[in-house]
Amino acid sequence: MSSTVQNNKDGFAKWMDQIDKNRVIDCGKSIAEYPFASCRIRKICGLNFFKELSNDELKGVTKSAGTKGPVVYWMNRDQRVQDNWALLFAQRIAMKFSVPLDICFNLLSSPAIQTRRHANFLLEGLTEIEQASLLLIIHSICDSLSFNYIEECKDLNIGFHVLFETGAAKPKTGGKRKADGETAANSVVNKKLTPLINFLSQVGARVIITDFSPLRDDLHLLDIIKDQLPEDIPFYQIDAHNVIPVWFASDKMEYAARTIRPKLHEKAKALFTNFPPVVTHPCVKQTGPVNWSKIKEFLNSRVIETVEAVDKYKGGSKAGFFQLYTFLHNRLSSYGKDRNDPTKDALSNLSPWFHFGKSDLPVLFLSFGSERSLRMFGTEHCIRLWFRREIPIPCLLTAFTIARTSSGCCLLFSRPPLLPSSLLPPHLCNMLVGKILRIFIPLHIRFNPAIGSETLRKHSNDIRQPAYSEEKMESASTGDELWNAAQRQLVYEGKIHGFLRMYWAKKILEWHAGGPEKALQLGIHLLHTYSSFLLGVMWSICGIHDQGWVERPVFGKIRFMNFAGCKRKFDVTAFIKKYPPPVNKHFKA
Repeated sequence: MSSTVQNNKDGFAKWMDQIDKNRVIDCGKSIAEYPFASCRIRKICGLNFFKELSNDELKGVTKSAGTKGPVVYWMNRDQRVQDNWALLFAQRIAMKFSVPLDICFNLLSSPAIQTRRHANFLLEGLTEIEQASLLLIIHSICDSLSFNYIEECKDLNIGFHVLFETGAAKPKTGGKRKADGETAANSVVNKKLTPLINFLSQVGARVIITDFSPLRDDLHLLDIIKDQLPEDIPFYQIDAHNVIPVWFASDKMEYAARTIRPKLHEKAKALFTNFPPVVTHPCVKQTGPVNWSKIKEFLNSRVIETVEAVDKYKGGSKAGFFQLYTFLHNRLSSYGKDRNDPTKDALSNLSPWFHFGKSDLPVLFLSFGSERSLRMFGTEHCIRLWFRREIPIPCLLTAFTIARTSSGCCLLFSRPPLLPSSLLPPHLCNMLVGKILRIFIPLHIRFNPAIGSETLRKHSNDIRQPAYSEEKMESASTGDELWNAAQRQLVYEGKIHGFLRMYWAKKILEWHAGGPEKALQLGIHLLHTYSSFLLGVMWSICGIHDQGWVERPVFGKIRFMNFAGCKRKFDVTAFIKKYPPPVNKHFKA
């Protein structure tokens, strides 16, 4: 066992070293040498568009951005240093103007402060970003490995700030007057943004960069910040989460996947690249350390402690890289054959790091091609990750196109396709409801959006037999032992195997006496509480990305799954034994 651990440790260190070297080989020594693609940049407000920062385009901003204030990257969705287009663009501007570079993370506006599971994963990643020397414990499939990393913000001369203390917001000066005669400075400021607004004023930020998030709450916070900034402060957004920026994917509303696929393939030729390294910043700025003990006290009074952290999933980019390394070398070869078997360890398990912005898709794709032995196995996984995440939901929103499943699903609707917003709690509704779009867009070449909502409404009053209460389902106390085991996996590990997640969600639809609206609400609640994803429940209950099937009671034309079908797919008994009921104690959910 010890030799296996040492081999994993040595192999991972060499692999990471090659990734660092490839950044320089492919893209140059820094972002200053790299032709930054202007399509990744979206102007929110302020002075003129930077594009590639040509001298002509800098004339109008030199006075503002070239003074003593720093460039500030408001880190939100993409919580990593390397392989982050938003931070790279911020460093490019700061280098051009010879000013300091600061990163800030606003803890109050993060949805991760709801449970201990999410909060710990978030803080482990933020700690890695801030610390110069970090002892990171990474759990492999065979044992625990320890690695020392000397990098991130302190070594890079980049200030890092975690904002969480509230106070009176410092209003901007010289803002535009609103129609009612009041200045934007007198408007009510969202309390979640008070620390961020105060920080930007305190440091005298001259340029502000942020990453892209499609959630309605995040879009609303963006509008508030925009209204609070002086008119001469440039504010830009970079899509650091998608291979192809969502506003660049298409210039019109797309009818189906087949119409958007060629456009994405063509644009990926230029945009599917490696990343230049974030390097030691030439302008040094002295900043104090983050007060982690105070932040932990702040979180202790707010998070749900009963949803415990999952020990085998550690936050931070390095843990994500190690998860990728073990997948490439231990599980990728069996992925195509075993990915739908919940008893086999064939999946990448990378979802937590993608969800929290600790890892980026191009790095994964480039890793497949880095070793000849991996290329033959990587194609299917690449297709599922990229196509399923960036192709299925193209739609026109305001002035840009959404082309990512996890992004687009939140932006598609003025209300969810099935249910009125009044049926969901506000914090869940905000995660699913779009901001502006008033039309319902076809989601898949074979999917008619009216079918899902129409057929579920038609069968909403069908008798559920059996019918279980929400408490019975959350506590894994139903009469279906396979479903109970899947629910226990969710509670214990923060995930359900992808194949079983469909079965799990469809059974909620089948059993919930409150009908499809309440079933969807419960499915979202359970995933939001214990895990980090939402689309699976929309696929399973609402039929998103699916076709219409033979009509039956309760389900209507939504795809049906049952226990017998699972028995034909995999060893159901083995999976149930893997997640047995707790011995001599009540199951905590």
